[in-house]
Amino acid sequence: MKTFRHITVSALSVLCLTLAITQSVQAATTFPKPFPLTNHQKSDPEFSPYGVVVSKREDFWDFQMSYADRDKVYRLLSEAGVKWIRLFGPYSSWAEIQPRKYAWNWRKLDKEIQMIGNYGIEIQGTIANPCPPDADCKVANPSWWDGNEQDYRNFVKKLVERYSSPVNGKRRIKYWMTLNEWNGTTNYVPSQYFVRYMKITSQVLKNYSPNLQLSAPFSGASLINEAFGTGKQHSINDAFSPPNSAGQYHDFLAFHKYANYEQMSNRNAPFIQAAQAMAHIQFDHPEYEIQNKPVWVTEGGYGCNLTPGTVCTPKGESLQADDLQKRYWIALHPASYGVDNRLKIDKVFWFKDISANTGWETYEWGTSGLLDWENNYEPRPAYFAYKAMALWYTPPGTPQLTSPADNNQVTTGQPAFKWQAPTSFGSEGFKRYVIQVDNNQYFYSPLILESSNPWGFGYTTSTRYQTAVNIPPGTYFWRVKVEDQKGNFSSWSSVWKFTVTPSPSPSPTPGVSPSPCPAGKACFRILKFNDKNN
Repeated sequence: MKTFRHITVSALSVLCLTLAITQSVQAATTFPKPFPLTNHQKSDPEFSPYGVVVSKREDFWDFQMSYADRDKVYRLLSEAGVKWIRLFGPYSSWAEIQPRKYAWNWRKLDKEIQMIGNYGIEIQGTIANPCPPDADCKVANPSWWDGNEQDYRNFVKKLVERYSSPVNGKRRIKYWMTLNEWNGTTNYVPSQYFVRYMKITSQVLKNYSPNLQLSAPFSGASLINEAFGTGKQHSINDAFSPPNSAGQYHDFLAFHKYANYEQMSNRNAPFIQAAQAMAHIQFDHPEYEIQNKPVWVTEGGYGCNLTPGTVCTPKGESLQADDLQKRYWIALHPASYGVDNRLKIDKVFWFKDISANTGWETYEWGTSGLLDWENNYEPRPAYFAYKAMALWYTPPGTPQLTSPADNNQVTTGQPAFKWQAPTSFGSEGFKRYVIQVDNNQYFYSPLILESSNPWGFGYTTSTRYQTAVNIPPGTYFWRVKVEDQKGNFSSWSSVWKFTVTPSPSPSPTPGVSPSPCPAGKACFRILKFNDKNN
């Protein structure tokens, strides 16, 4: 039975919902691409559904990214059809911007917003989470803050005045978020505290301009737990029911949901369940007063979730590319997958822009980024899936390796690599093939095949490549992809393994002295006889 005070449904209903989700996704084996935009969506980026979450700003420093690097990232995202960026992390944190009560540091965020704006990308801004002094998230608070609410008001006021003011007739940031995943286990904020600071934030925004929009995104896992009665918390119900009525401080609603894409046969089922939970919260509880609010998905993607210390595999890369478009289609057509047809999702933000497989990057999100930091921001397969969806772009097909055969041995340090051309070179036309060789199957440190390319790529316009360098004996892996005329790439081919085991040099024949043969001359072998044996 379902009640309005506490959100519960029967176990049978949950079982039926799970079965319906599984059947709907399995039945939808093909997904149209790209998603057709209306003329309104095409003419004004504000109405585009295509967004990406940028890496937390400290990631840029851990990656040792220059401003030129970050500008390159934003250029590549723009070229893929990204129209929205969710900007969050320390650059918009209270502690970063106001390190002392009367000191302000805007330099980093100024630069970031300027770079994004140069490419005409809309920004969804983040207002730092003010955290209860006794909560785990208190480390995000400025060290000097003693809980005085007026200090927080002053911070929000200065932030909004600086970045929501019109520039060249257009407001830079119209949509803001705060208290990220406040109902989740990691960032959990008690309902009373959440409502109080949502009210303060909303008041400051509306005092500056009634057109500014505010939301606080839900954790998808906790949203499911509460909506379907499997969780112990009732934070949403407490916050949104009268007299707290947090819905009045939300101009739009948002939720997050991820999936683990190497250990699930139905990787989109958790997202569909979260969308159904969002519909249940929004439409089955009129006392929340949120029925007419727009809905965004401000974080969503896939994580490997392998054993800690391992990395995401090429299989994960391929699955992510396959499933990215499916995630957008499910979000933008939820009713086609068994979700309440009243739910309308306006935007989806992919998590995230860049990532790496080693170093600081946690194992869960090793391949979640569209761009690969470890290879000079090389677009990953998911980048081209995104571009195909957003820009009606057709990427090149994938080459098929032929020689050396997988698990084969070669007896020369300069083997000839061969492959078959793809059936299609895509909408932009063929430019060249790109090959990599490494002694690691994840290509962490590719061999330098050409001195002009320090990233370890070899280039050719034929379906054959012979290394100019001598590869030492050992076991190696190789792969090939296609580059088109616009600098876009196909997916990498499958990865094949080979072993270099040079044959031993033949022993010289006793009494025989080899003599090089001049070009165009007849050659004779000169024999030298031992005097004793004549």
